[in-house]
Amino acid sequence: MNQSNVVEEMSINGKNTRSKKELFIIVLFLVLAIILITLGITIYNKTTPKNIFNSNLKHLNKQLYETLFIERDKTNLSGNYRIDSDIKINISSTEPISEEYTIDQNNIFNTNISNSTNKFTYIHSLDNKKLYFNYNSSINENNIFDYKYIIDNSTNYRYLNNFKDEYINYGNANYFETLSSNNTNSNNYKYIGNKFIDYFTSNLDKEKFNQEKVTTYLDNDQKSLNKLSYYFNNKELTTILNKVKKDLEKDEETKALLNNLNANILGYNLEKDLLKKKESITLSIYSDMFYKVKKYELTYQNENYEKIYSVVPKENETVISIIENTKLLRKYRITKKDNKYNIVIENTKGVNEGTIEFINNEKETSLVGSTQSNDEKYDITLDRKITNLKANKSYDSTITLSYQKTNTQTTEKEKNIFITINSNITSNSKINEEVNNTILLSTLNEEEKNKLDNITKELIERYMVVITDG
Repeated sequence: MNQSNVVEEMSINGKNTRSKKELFIIVLFLVLAIILITLGITIYNKTTPKNIFNSNLKHLNKQLYETLFIERDKTNLSGNYRIDSDIKINISSTEPISEEYTIDQNNIFNTNISNSTNKFTYIHSLDNKKLYFNYNSSINENNIFDYKYIIDNSTNYRYLNNFKDEYINYGNANYFETLSSNNTNSNNYKYIGNKFIDYFTSNLDKEKFNQEKVTTYLDNDQKSLNKLSYYFNNKELTTILNKVKKDLEKDEETKALLNNLNANILGYNLEKDLLKKKESITLSIYSDMFYKVKKYELTYQNENYEKIYSVVPKENETVISIIENTKLLRKYRITKKDNKYNIVIENTKGVNEGTIEFINNEKETSLVGSTQSNDEKYDITLDRKITNLKANKSYDSTITLSYQKTNTQTTEKEKNIFITINSNITSNSKINEEVNNTILLSTLNEEEKNKLDNITKELIERYMVVITDG
C-alpha cells in the first residue's frame, strides 16, 4: 500500500471515528437533557406552593392516624363483634356544672351519677349489615336514661325513654355500603382526611401565596429559611370551604363515606362569619433550600392580639410552642420510642411544669399527665388493659379514667372524676332487638322537636332529682 492510500485510509477511518464519537456525545447530551428537564419539571411540580401545602398536611394527617390507629392483629374481630360494658362513675366537685345550676343541684347531680348503674351494649354485624347500640343508666332500679340506636335494612332508628314509646325513623343509613373486611372505618377516616386536604389545597389561589426569605427561631436556634404562607380572612376561608364542600359532593366515594358519618354533613350551610371582621388565620411552612420542612406555624390575629402555634420537627423530638403577643406561653417537647410518647411541658422560663406519658399498643393504652397553671394543678390518668385474650375470638378490657383538679394554695380538691369501664368483647354479633312500632321523624310536632334539640339539658336535670330506694 502506497503512502497516499495509507493517509487516505487514516483520514477516512479518523473521520468515521470522530463522527461516531460526536454522535454518541450528542445522543448522551440529549438523553441527559431530557432527564434533567423531566427532573426539573418533577421538582417544580412537587415544590409548587399548593403541592408543598398538600404533601405536608398529608404528612401531619398520616402521623396523627398512625398514633391513634395502630395495627390490632390478635384483638381484631373483623366487622362482626359485640361489646358489653359495665360503667361506674364517681364524681365529687365544689364547682357547679354551670352558672345555671345551684350548688345544691350540683351536689344532687354528683351523688346520683355516683350511685348510678350504667350499662353499654354495642353490636356490629358486617355480615348482616346491622348495628345495635344501647346505653342504659339507672339509680335504685329507677330508669333514668335509656337510649337505643339501630341500623337495619339501610335505615337508622332511635329510641329514647320518656320521649316516645316507639322507635323514631331517621331515614336512610348507608353506613355499611362502604364497609368490608378490608375497608375498615379507620381506613375510611384516613381516606376522608386526605381527600379533604386534596380539595382544600387545590382550591387555594396560587396568586395569594406569600413566599419570602426570613430569619426565625427553631426552638432555641436562629435559622434563615424559606417561608411559604397563606392568609385567611373570613371571606377567603368561607369561599374555600364552600368550594371544598362542592368538590366533596361531586366525589361519589367520599360523599358516601361522609354521609355514613352524618347523613346531613354536606347539607349544612357554612356560617358567613366563621371569623369576625378583624380576625384572620395564617398557615405557614418553613423549609430549607432543599425544601425540607423545618417548622409549621398557625397564626391567629385579632386587632392587637396575636397567638401563634408552631411545630418544629427535630431529629430526636418534636417541639410545639404557643406564643401570645410575642411572649412564649408554653412549650411541649415530645419524644417517641416505639409506641411510647413522652411530653415535657415547659413554662415561659423553660422550667418543667408538667409531663404527659402516652402509650398505645394492642394490649395497652395509657396516658398519665400532670400540669400546673397559676394556682391550679391538673392530673389525668387513662389506663386500658386487655386480659383473657383468645386471638381473634374474644377478650376482656378494663379502662380506668381519673381526673383531678387541685387548688395549690388551699390544697382543696375542687374536682374529682373517676370512671371504670369493664367490658367483654366477643365475636358474637347476633342482634335480637326488633324494630316494629316506628314513627317518622318528620311527623314530630314543634314541641317534640324542641324537646329533642334540648335533650342534653333535660338529661342533666334528670340527675338533679332526689331519688330514694324503690
